[in-house]
Amino acid sequence: MKSIHTTLVATLSVTCALIAQEVPPVQSSSPNALVSNGRGGGQGFQPKASNNMLQHLAPQEFGASGTFATWIQLDDPSMASGAVFSAGIPSEGWILLQIDAGKLNFLIQKGEKPFQNAGECYVNLSVPISDWSPGSWHHVVAVWDAQSPNESLAGLFIDGESVEERTTTSLTPAWGPEKITIGANGAQAKSPKLEGVFDEIAVFGYPLDGDSVAELLKGGTTGATLYLDFEQGFQAVDRRSGADDVAARAAARAKRAQ
Repeated sequence: MKSIHTTLVATLSVTCALIAQEVPPVQSSSPNALVSNGRGGGQGFQPKASNNMLQHLAPQEFGASGTFATWIQLDDPSMASGAVFSAGIPSEGWILLQIDAGKLNFLIQKGEKPFQNAGECYVNLSVPISDWSPGSWHHVVAVWDAQSPNESLAGLFIDGESVEERTTTSLTPAWGPEKITIGANGAQAKSPKLEGVFDEIAVFGYPLDGDSVAELLKGGTTGATLYLDFEQGFQAVDRRSGADDVAARAAARAKRAQ
């Protein structure tokens, strides 16, 4: 029993480490969820083959500000249905990036309809992916930032290009989910999972601008809170330079204001 307790304490210590440390999933996926046909010929994550959820701890205030990026290869983009990632729960605060019926949808919600009370918000972006070919790789990035009720941002990038953006979205500042669920809808255990492969997933605690998305597209991951290339299984590398991302958020907002 003492040995088990010691192992748990050591695992928690690794999870809280901030600089270039391996961060274990909150809940590991099944071994058969990794496939050998990832981008570039390495490993990739296949949501459809995963019996369990792939989850990691979220950055601070991730619900209010952040970026999620991944390479995606779909078997059939026109028919694909399932979550790319999710965080939180609808009744308390909810982020969902999903693909459904030939569209990429990005939802941020806090509170319930009609979303008129203080601290409530709702935004839903949707862009078509009907031009994707079966088996082709595409880079998808979702960004958001709740700076103030009249100065918020929600946007989508595909293959380095901004395809949808709202800069007057009333998002809610200063809330954050405990964990991120990758490749599944964390609030719906029986929701469909995408038939395809994810690779090179990067999570940031602040919104990337167009230049930073371009660097990410080329393989740069500077500033990423979590990064998964699946070459070491489901372990994520935590690359934060400090205890939180306050400075990075401030720099991102200043750059966007120029």
